[in-house]
Amino acid sequence: MRALVRWLALALVLFAAPALAQPFKMEIIQLPSDPPGRIVEAPGGGRVTTPAALFTPVGGGNIHGPAIVMLSTGPGAHPLEAGQASRFAAERLAARGYTVLSIYGKLEHDFPTVRFEDTVWAAKAGIDYLEMSGYEDFVLVGQDYGAIVAAQYLSSQPDTLIDNGGEKRVKAVILINPVIQLRAFPRAGLMGNDYAARVAVAQASVASGRGLYPKSLEPGQGASPQTDPWVGNGVFVQPAEAFMELWSPAAQARNLAVLAKLDTPGLVLLSGKAAWSSGPLVTAKALTTVRYANDTGNFAGQEAVVTSKIADWLAAHDLGIRPAVEVTMVDVTTNSGRILQGVRYSPLGKVDPRRPVIILISGRVGDTIQSSTHWMGWRLAQKGYVAIAPGMRISGVAGFQSSRLTEVTEDIGHWVDKAQAGGPRRVVLAGHSNGGIWLSTYIADTHDKRVVGTIYIAPTRDSPSYARDHSPPGQYDRDVATARAAQATGHDMDVAIGLMSVRAFLDNNGPDARTVHTAAVRKFDLPGISFTGVHDPLMSQDFVDAFGAAYRGKLTSVRYENGSHGMRENKNRLIDDMAAWLRRTFPGARHRNRIAGTS
Repeated sequence: MRALVRWLALALVLFAAPALAQPFKMEIIQLPSDPPGRIVEAPGGGRVTTPAALFTPVGGGNIHGPAIVMLSTGPGAHPLEAGQASRFAAERLAARGYTVLSIYGKLEHDFPTVRFEDTVWAAKAGIDYLEMSGYEDFVLVGQDYGAIVAAQYLSSQPDTLIDNGGEKRVKAVILINPVIQLRAFPRAGLMGNDYAARVAVAQASVASGRGLYPKSLEPGQGASPQTDPWVGNGVFVQPAEAFMELWSPAAQARNLAVLAKLDTPGLVLLSGKAAWSSGPLVTAKALTTVRYANDTGNFAGQEAVVTSKIADWLAAHDLGIRPAVEVTMVDVTTNSGRILQGVRYSPLGKVDPRRPVIILISGRVGDTIQSSTHWMGWRLAQKGYVAIAPGMRISGVAGFQSSRLTEVTEDIGHWVDKAQAGGPRRVVLAGHSNGGIWLSTYIADTHDKRVVGTIYIAPTRDSPSYARDHSPPGQYDRDVATARAAQATGHDMDVAIGLMSVRAFLDNNGPDARTVHTAAVRKFDLPGISFTGVHDPLMSQDFVDAFGAAYRGKLTSVRYENGSHGMRENKNRLIDDMAAWLRRTFPGARHRNRIAGTS
């Protein structure tokens, strides 16, 4: 009986354990990986692409969390090869909820005809693809020679986000058995006594000009009688120039130098049988190094342990699994029957109804998906809030040219109504740039009791006085005269003042415009918070002080030393500060830091 009980207990563990992880799916994609300014044509026409295996949870990738890009072991390797991290770790990490892209780079497939400096374009292509898909935080993983490629990429490429040139895309790097002793790399077969002789032959061949890379992408093609035979080194055959770049003593020195340039937080995982990674690992920053001494080679038998170590280390560096966000379309209808589109960001599952809904109003030429409201919306949802990015008649360049401030008040009212769908909810209005004056105008006009607070991100200055003060002497008065003449004859949309239609100019910058922000905020008494940046040319300290003095309610002012008008360099910091203010100002709701996973 005891034996039966023990067997049943063991069976429950064995059959229940896999259910703890989500299933995953894999698909093959093709990445354009041309070097900048060049298009690499394939033999017979078309372009050369880089294939990759994309691993995600079965329900799809979470673009609001980190993505992992894996580089395989080097020449002769394959990302789906059994026993490689690009396979076993990719599968297990995807089952945990990560998106993982394992790349089949040219170093693996086309190593005889690819210069080492061109191996980085596959890594860049993978990160570019994922960023264009919506991901922002990346982890770069390289195994064996792929670790050298990862280090080369980080030390030679700008690696900055498309919409924020100051923020790095790769937040962490993981080096798995990084190649240090190149001769010991087992796939190369270079441990024989004739290594020095091969180096000498290859060096002389390169110096003579007869051992250079072939122009063709196909190995062996493009040769001529003046071309030296390719150098054989164990399992590989390649031109002398390729041999020198990858395996010569000079290449070894370069690779150590590349590793030494790393200044990204890193984890080094070493297999006990990986003799080729036993050399000194010199880096500019401290790395977390773990050696698995008892595996039978390349982490065999310890795949689950190694993957757990990766996941734990990522979580400790704020790169853990993050909550998914539900993004849905919502519409409202104006009094005239026009339908306005919006986007709603909410946490998955039940939402605490005691938390206020945040309505994120974009700036002058922004709209529901082309503005800062998108990155604010999903980050607030990960903090547990419902956020709505509303479309209004004034949204976008065309809307700003043709709409009027009076329509803004009506439109925001409809979106506050939408926020009440499903029951009464407190509403906080948040505005970026011109969105600030629009929300202030709405509250000043309506004193809507459902609105309980305000959030300003780079709030609009007093537009009429700013336009006058920043125009050449007399130019503002001439512009006003031109605009009024056009308006009087019904041509307010046919005449432009600078980049504005006459209608937009008078509504925003005219002497009678209602866009005097310091006047609007004197008309209501609500708690608020203002975010400004020192590097925002519109946000001088004098205006920040004047705005704070004019605000009738209690206003918290946050000023970032590195902040610009768009605040893209402070995305996470801004949302953290915003969420902290919401918790303090509107207590009573259950608050949990959804991104960090702490209460």
